Amino acid sequence: MKVPFKVGPTTYQLELPTNLPPRKIEHPFGYILSHHTMAEGYVNLIYDMIQGLPKHRDVTDLMGGIGIFPLVFWDLLQPKSWTSVEIDPECRQYFQQPKATFHCANAYDYTGLGDIVFIDMPNGTLRTIAENMDGRRRMWENIKKERPRYVVVTDHGYYWIHLPNHHPWYIEHFGEKPVKEHYSYYWSVWMKENMGYRVTKECHGHSSQYFLMEPN
Repeated sequence: MKVPFKVGPTTYQLELPTNLPPRKIEHPFGYILSHHTMAEGYVNLIYDMIQGLPKHRDVTDLMGGIGIFPLVFWDLLQPKSWTSVEIDPECRQYFQQPKATFHCANAYDYTGLGDIVFIDMPNGTLRTIAENMDGRRRMWENIKKERPRYVVVTDHGYYWIHLPNHHPWYIEHFGEKPVKEHYSYYWSVWMKENMGYRVTKECHGHSSQYFLMEPN
């Protein structure tokens, strides 16, 4: 089926499956099919945030899903190359951007990053990176080592850190009980000290916070 998806001035027609079993109606399909307005909204926030990034660069999309980002950001970035890294091989048959390369691999272990890196995490917060939940810190150590010029991150911490189970880590590292309004500060400080990156732009909405980062 065709699903309209408007980003910036353009409405794209996503080609999505019609008969997937319920267990498959999840990320990346669930956000589009069940939460269309939210999915369209957050991608537009990222589109606005990356205005001004250089064109004709190598791009790596570390959680590429079915290729929404290369589809809707292609004209803006006019990339030299675009590699979408996705662990689920079934996403290949629904990949939306034939100009990009679909690479089936674990994003946590991927090396050979481009000049611009996108990380569209479906879950997690700053604490889960620091504590290496499910091995995800490996991905950030690769970024620290290879130092791509720009890193664009989707992160859910803004909406969760006020909950009590998150308090101990932030109190230990920042000396205060965390509040949502300070999340970009926590992120910026920790990334600068531990990964060698600084936040140059940030925004939040549609259940996530978004960061554009560059090396210190």
